[in-house]
Parts: sequence; structure tokens; C-alpha cells
Amino acid sequence: PNPDNSDYDDEDCFNFTLEGGTTYTIETTGDVDTIGYLYNSDQTLLLSNSDSGTDSNFLITYTPSSTGTYYLYVDDENDSYGEYNVVITAQ
Repeated sequence: PNPDNSDYDDEDCFNFTLEGGTTYTIETTGDVDTIGYLYNSDQTLLLSNSDSGTDSNFLITYTPSSTGTYYLYVDDENDSYGEYNVVITAQ
């Protein structure tokens, strides 16, 4: 999917397995203004966030009900480009 329906986006997609019942914090760090979109394996949007993290980074907190594959789309806001890191922490 193209989360914001833009024709000119430079999105990155990551997939990973999350364990059911565990709470995860998913965020970016870096100088670029990012938006995060978390999808399940059916490509249903679960959560999105823009600026809840440090500076202009996103932060998503999610507890899946079951173990499975999840997809994170990271998009730049306002056509900002640069380097960033994705950090996933189990709590």
C-alpha cells in the first residue's frame, strides 16, 4: 500500500515478527521528519503516528494479540530526506 496515496513518495517498508501479548515500542531516530504506518499481515492499517517521538520522529506503541508478521512503512513528511534508524523495543 501507499499509506498517504502520494504518487511521488520515497517510502521504506520493513517486515518483522511480533509476539502476541508483548508490548512493543516502534520508533525512528534521526534528523528526518518521519511518519510511521503499522500494518498486519492482511495489510490492514493498525496504527500510524507522526511526531510523538523525539524531535520530529514517530513513536508507535503496540501489543499484538497474536504472534505474526507485521509491516512498517516509513514515510518522510514534507518531502524531507535524510538518514534515520528504526528502533523496535520489547517492553
